[in-house]
Amino acid sequence: MPMAAIKLVSALLLIEMVEPGSEGHRSIGTAHGANYVEDTPAFRRTVAWSYAVTYGTTLAGFILIRLCLGCW
Repeated sequence: MPMAAIKLVSALLLIEMVEPGSEGHRSIGTAHGANYVEDTPAFRRTVAWSYAVTYGTTLAGFILIRLCLGCW
């Protein structure tokens, strides 16, 4: 269940990062609906941020769990 929540939050954050008007063209949890047109620096930056958000939320979850277990 925690991985599902992390994936959902990551997907919602990515939806907020896309250009207005194109967020409805993607399905949460799939890469098949990606609106990839050409390999530009802006596209590469968007992909890099998506990885940063995904791994950042995962790392934050691990740290939060560790902190919570330390309190008990």
